[in-house]
Amino acid sequence: MDAYFLDWANLLLRWAHVITGIAWIGASIHFVGLDNSLTPPQDAKDRAKGVGGELWAVHGGGFYHQQKYPVSPALLPERLHWSIWESYSTWLTGFALFAVLYLFKAQSFLIDKTVFDWSPGVAIATALAFFVAFWLIYDGICRVFGERDHGDVIVGALVFAFIVFASWLSCRLFAGRAAFLLVGAMMATTMSANVLMLAGALIRRSFVLRHGALARGKTVPWEWAIVGTLAIALAVIVLRPSQVEAPPASAGPPPAFAQVQAIIAERCQLCHNAVVANMNVRLDSAEAIRAHAQEVHQQAVVQKSMPLNNATQITDAERATIGRWFEAGARP
Repeated sequence: MDAYFLDWANLLLRWAHVITGIAWIGASIHFVGLDNSLTPPQDAKDRAKGVGGELWAVHGGGFYHQQKYPVSPALLPERLHWSIWESYSTWLTGFALFAVLYLFKAQSFLIDKTVFDWSPGVAIATALAFFVAFWLIYDGICRVFGERDHGDVIVGALVFAFIVFASWLSCRLFAGRAAFLLVGAMMATTMSANVLMLAGALIRRSFVLRHGALARGKTVPWEWAIVGTLAIALAVIVLRPSQVEAPPASAGPPPAFAQVQAIIAERCQLCHNAVVANMNVRLDSAEAIRAHAQEVHQQAVVQKSMPLNNATQITDAERATIGRWFEAGARP
């Protein structure tokens, strides 16, 4: 995929993931606060209907009376809200962002050949397998131990131990940042899968059969979403900069390490030396350059985010030289 469109996808998905994540966490905090504020119902009729707790609140000039049924009431209303899409949307945007950042650029961001040398296809398949394996093992732990005495303690301890093992394994297979992000994404996938697996059947049956009339008679303003999406897409296309031909990183023979070291000394060592080591990275020796070859390639060649604001005026040809050196194995 074109790097320009990948950058736009990165930006838009990052914002969408943050917003949906705030909605998901906010909804969870709201219901936790609601549960902690419930009081026994005062009206005997409410108690007879099965109401377990209630809360009177005021917000925005209006009064709200919220009631909680510990189990399903005898009669459900036609309009029933399911708090599921906050979780689904967070996972969908997060997985799409993971794909844009790490799967489309597996060679640079998912794989660190100094940690484990394998092909991008196998690395991607293994990363995706982490999601599936964690859910299956987590679900198995809950099913086998959840109903036993002290099941919550047993499940918590086993899940914690498995997360530690998954963290250790991912750090032995993937690049550092990708390893920890993969573990977090694996846990988030399980959280969303809980919503899907436990509520999915009820949603399909209850929402479609019992509450199918919810959408009838109401017009969903999809045209606004369509217009907004088209406007963003048009802006992305219109703002696309003109293509500047740069030598591809793979063109030509691998450069000598001395040539790469000279570029880094001129363009990078100003902020990465014995006195000033930004991000705790030094590039003032051959050993340090080889040790941080992965980060140099990511920041200077793939993302072109370093040097910061290109303060030292590194050229595209110099970036390509570093790229050819890294792709050839970052040899001394």
